This record gives sequence, C-alpha cells and structure tokens, in this order.
Amino acid sequence: MESHVLRRVGLELAPQLIGARIETIYRPSASVYTFKISKPSLRPCLLIRFGADAVCLPALQKPDNPASPDAPTMRLRKYLCGLRISGIWLDWKANALWLGFYPRKPIAPHPPSRNSAEENLFLCLNMRLGPHIYSRLPENVEPLHTGSAVTWDIKAAISSLADYEEKQSSRRKDNLPLANIHSPKGQTDEAAQSDPQHGHEDKPWEKFPFLTPLLRETLIGFADPADALALLADLETAAGDIFVYARPSPSSVALHPLLPRISAWPLPPRISRGAMEQVYSSVLEALETEFTETFFNVIHREKVKEISSSLARDKKRILRALAKIDEEEKRLLLFSRLKETALLIQANLYDLDKNARLHTLKLADHSGKIHDVNLDPLKTITENMEHMFEKAAKAARGFPHLERRRAELQNALRTIEGENPDMRPPSLRAVAEKSGSTAERTGAVRAKTQFEKKKAGKNVAASDSEVACFQSPSGLLLLRGKNAKGNREVLKLASPYDIWLHAEGGPSAHLIIKLPHAACPVPQEDMEMAARLVAEKSWQRDDSRATIICALAKNVHAPKGAPHGAVKVEKILQTITVNLDNSA
Repeated sequence: MESHVLRRVGLELAPQLIGARIETIYRPSASVYTFKISKPSLRPCLLIRFGADAVCLPALQKPDNPASPDAPTMRLRKYLCGLRISGIWLDWKANALWLGFYPRKPIAPHPPSRNSAEENLFLCLNMRLGPHIYSRLPENVEPLHTGSAVTWDIKAAISSLADYEEKQSSRRKDNLPLANIHSPKGQTDEAAQSDPQHGHEDKPWEKFPFLTPLLRETLIGFADPADALALLADLETAAGDIFVYARPSPSSVALHPLLPRISAWPLPPRISRGAMEQVYSSVLEALETEFTETFFNVIHREKVKEISSSLARDKKRILRALAKIDEEEKRLLLFSRLKETALLIQANLYDLDKNARLHTLKLADHSGKIHDVNLDPLKTITENMEHMFEKAAKAARGFPHLERRRAELQNALRTIEGENPDMRPPSLRAVAEKSGSTAERTGAVRAKTQFEKKKAGKNVAASDSEVACFQSPSGLLLLRGKNAKGNREVLKLASPYDIWLHAEGGPSAHLIIKLPHAACPVPQEDMEMAARLVAEKSWQRDDSRATIICALAKNVHAPKGAPHGAVKVEKILQTITVNLDNSA
C-alpha cells in the first residue's frame, strides 16, 4: 500500500480509532492479522494484510481463524488486549501506521519495575514486515489524530526535487553514474568509486519523506511546476479522490513497475498505461468495494497452500513407511523359506551327527535331489534347525500385522489424495474444518467424513448423519437438515455470513449455503436450487409454487429451551418464490 494511501486510511480511521479498545487479535493466515475492536461507531474488525499487496480494511466479519493462536499473536494479545488507542501516527519511510495506547490502570500494589513498560506502548503496523510492539515512537512521524495535523514545505520540496533532477540530467549528458531517484537506498559501491561526489548529494526524499517513489515519478513528468504544487497541496490536505486501477489481464502493454492498485492521486498515462480507473471519494469505501473479495481470496489461497504443503509432507512420510513395509515383507519371506530347510534337516537328522558344528551340509530331499544347506558354525545342527523353525514361526506371526499396517497406510494415503484442496470446493473444506468432523494425523491427514461422499445435485450424506449434503452448480456446499435434530446441527455448522433458508409460513427443513468468505457472491441459480431443496422438505411440497425466506446465519438464533429446529429470525434478507414440478 502506497504511503499516501496509508495516510488517507489513517486520517479516516483516526476519529473512529481514538478511544477504541482492542478486544482480541487473530492471525487467520501468515500475512493477515485481525484486530477485533469494541467501539459502536467503528466496524468490529480491522483486517490488515502485510507484504507486497498490503491492505488495511475495516470489516463487519472476521475471517475463519486457526484452532489455536501462534506465538506472535499471543504476544500481541498479552500486551494490547484491553487497552484503548490514544493516538495514531504515520511513519513515511517505513510505510507504517503507529498506534499509541493509554496506560493500563495500575493495580495496587503496582510493581515499580513495570511502570515504563506499561505507560509507553506503541504498536507499529509496518505494511511490509507486519505488527511489532515498541516502547517509543521513531523520530519525524506525522500525527494523524484530530488537531495534530502538520504542514508540508511544498515549495521547498518541489525546488529540491527539481534541483536533484537537474543534476541527474547533467549526469546523463556527461555519462556519469546516476543516483536512483526511485529508491532511497542510495547508490552502489561502483557508482561511489567512479564519482566521489556521487554519494554525498542531498536526496529530496531524505528531507521531505512525503516524496514517495510513485509521487516523485509523477512530479518529474509535469511540464508546469504549478501542476506539481497543486498536486502536493491536494495531498497535504487529503481532500482529493481515491483512484483504483484494474490491470488488464492479459495485457499486451508492459505494466509500469510502480503502478499500484490504489493511488491517492490520478496517475499520468505514462504510469497507468491504459489501466482502467475507478474513482472513489473515500479510501475506506474504495478498499471495501474493490479489495474485500480479493482480501478473503488471498487468505483462502494461503490456507490452500498450507494444506497442500502439509498433505505433501504427510504423503511423503506415508510412502516412506510403505517402502519400509515392503522391505520388511521381503525379510519375512526369507524367514518363511527357512521352514523348508529346517524340514529337510529334520528329515535327514537320523543320519547326521546332531552335535556337529558345520558350515554347510549336503542333504537329499524325498526326490533324491541334493541341496547345499548353509549353517551357523557356532551352533550345532540341531540348534540350527530349531533356530530356522523359530524364524519361520516369527514370519508367520508377522505377516498379519504387516498386512494390517499396510492397509492402514494405504487408507491414509487415499484419504490424503481425496483431501487435495485444489480438488475440493473451498466451502466444503471450510465446513469440515469448522465442524470438527475431520480427524487429523500430524496436522494434515484427515479421516473420511460424511462430507467427503458428495456428488453434484444428489444427496450422498453418510447414513448415520442427520445432515444431507448437496453441491450447487457453482460448487458451493449446501447443508440441509433431515429432521429436527439435523436442523439444529445445520445451524451450528453455519458461519455468521452463511445464508440460511426456510419455508415461509410453516414447517420445513433448514438449509445453509456455505460461503468461503463474507464477500463471496451467490449466483441466482444456486439460490433457486437451495430454495427447491427446502421446498421439497416443507409443508408446501405438494403445491405448484413455494415461497422460501432467506437470512444471514448471524440473524438466526435458537431460543434457549426451545425444541430442536425452532429458531428466531431477526432480519429477513430476501424472499424467493420457486416453481415445483408435481406433475408426477
């Protein structure tokens, strides 16, 4: 996220964040954190994705979280949960927002050694590296909370940038090494050696950090300095619109390396290069409209990648175990063949010295064929024979255990191959994980469940289940209760943003449309299929038409002490009327 866009996010969030309390913190994926905030004027969740495509997004719903938090999340919870936000600052150079917190109320007797740690607490939301806790603010940060705005020296910044660009132009003419105008990291050692003055000239972004790489690239393209001054004036007051760019795919034009998805000013054609532009008056509105679905899709892809890696590791482990079983089988086969040799010795024992210690024996079988038998010279002939019988018996006992273990591993291998996240709809995997119906081996190998036996458009739920599973034309999972108990179970399996359906005006089965995330659109074809499935198990099943009500699962509650399947609907989302084919 470009620093000027991050500044607009901070300015719009500051009036809502000041005084808000951090309730808890989640980490639904490696690059995403969810801060749950309690304040009536603010959406309850602040979603932040760090890295190359960083986004800071207030949301009504939080993503699905892992079963247990990791160590970094627990550390953030330890220091931040229960604290109220006192201020918000922007660190231009680090592309980070800083949140300050009111000190925790001391508990008497208060240990003096903990005073400084609690009274100076700041959370750095670095858009590249993630969240970190510090005891002090860095220098030259810009306060964004109300009444603390700072002014920019716009004319000096334009003059400094113009002088710097003029020096770079003269270097181009003289074929001297150029300083990198797009990055504040400085020049290479070769450049410094070839030109002693090259590394000592003032860089405008060091003195004026609001001159970000994208802004510098934009400003140096203006022919009229007045345009540059006007742009910086708009950015200083944060009064302009927000611009979102959709990169054409596939694109026949090479994209500019600095082209962002979202910008705080309109980009010139030499940077946008034909990208479609959408204008918003609010940065939070732009983020919610354009980035919510992408945000949840990134989380889904990261989870798929994590599951794929775990399944690949477990598959490799199982294949190694199967190879060892094959080796053990070969060893037991050799042991089992010793029984024939022992029987041959037993048949000729009357003609041998039982106490002799030999390396080999030549023995004839019942057909007169001579066999060379290798013996252990440390044992007598009798002891060798007994030892061979013991090994053969051991092989006979080992084969059943070997086959049982091989069958277990092969079943686990088939389960892993069936749990390939690329082959299953995300909604199916989400409900299986949420319901706890999948048993994991080393965190990834899952047992077969009632949700595995699925087929598009047909009820193939396990016979011992109270819930019927269907798959919509677009691949979404539909769960319908078979009876009153199943209706209750369906509601338990629902996420807050899932869609609940029920017949209007009478009893029917409850049905849930499982969605991978809150921003997932539901095709009309899926809604009609779900409505027909409800109508088939309702009081309207014999009519030609049926009316079905839809609501978000978070607005459907089972009253305490009510019979199974009895619910209270706070808000109806829509009503669907479907035709039923009762001609048969």
